[in-house]
Amino acid sequence: MEVYDNASVSSLEITKLWVYPNPVSDKLTIKIDGENENMDVVMYDVFEKKVRAQLLEVTQNNIHNTINVSDLVSGPYLLLLRGDNEVKTI
Repeated sequence: MEVYDNASVSSLEITKLWVYPNPVSDKLTIKIDGENENMDVVMYDVFEKKVRAQLLEVTQNNIHNTINVSDLVSGPYLLLLRGDNEVKTI
């Protein structure tokens, strides 16, 4: 699975975002520095089918979570990050 940042960005202001490794085969890591609210991440395949949804929890003003993707087929996926009334697509 590869992650592309083609950022059709709405209003979510994230200054330090890491999504790695790329490509990923087992666990995808999402790290956001300076965030003070929990977020949801939703993962879609190229057919716009939701394949994952997970809460990203804040710990000490940062988000650092992993998502198990080992059962997904290889290919591009879209990640949607949602905060309170804010969205960022990567």
